[in-house]
Amino acid sequence: MPKIVIPNMINPYYSSFYPSYMYPTRIIPRRTFRSLGTAALDTTPVSISYTSPINSFLSEDIYFSYPLTPIGPSIISDYDTVDDDIELRSKMTKYFYEKFFNNWLLNEYSKLLKFYKVKKDKVSKVTSKKDYENNTLNDEQKRTAIDYIINNVYDKYDLKLSLKDFVRKSRTKWFELKDNKEDVKHIIYRDLKKKIKATY
Repeated sequence: MPKIVIPNMINPYYSSFYPSYMYPTRIIPRRTFRSLGTAALDTTPVSISYTSPINSFLSEDIYFSYPLTPIGPSIISDYDTVDDDIELRSKMTKYFYEKFFNNWLLNEYSKLLKFYKVKKDKVSKVTSKKDYENNTLNDEQKRTAIDYIINNVYDKYDLKLSLKDFVRKSRTKWFELKDNKEDVKHIIYRDLKKKIKATY
């Protein structure tokens, strides 16, 4: 019976760099090899469902065609080039910074400001749940509390880290952040709340 000699190497792709006497060989009978037959030529597309870690309701179908073969390093697209632009990231950070501290924190997330008491421009933290519930702030006091947060708890650099975290976990692009405004807003709120709790 004819036999096939295969070098006993870790990686056969580098066999051309070494002469045959430098490595041992082992004998493998031909019958251990099986033909793939027509399976290797099957090009039927296969659908795989992918779910975003952040928005579970968003999904997309990814199609692969067999046979799968290595295609080398990925090609950087125009979208990747735009997304890496420092100016774009700075604009997005500024947009959400101004939106959050000038609008969202004053209105729908104003309950976070109740963690601080303001008297004559002096800011102090509430000391109990009852103190929190009874704490009321007018618009001017809210602004003072926000200034305190920016200077002592959560600034624009922290906000940028929150945006980076969202981009990484949701696999979105920086230029898509405005399209995901509601989710981004919640992430910033969550991170700020963690920072406030860490000060107690």
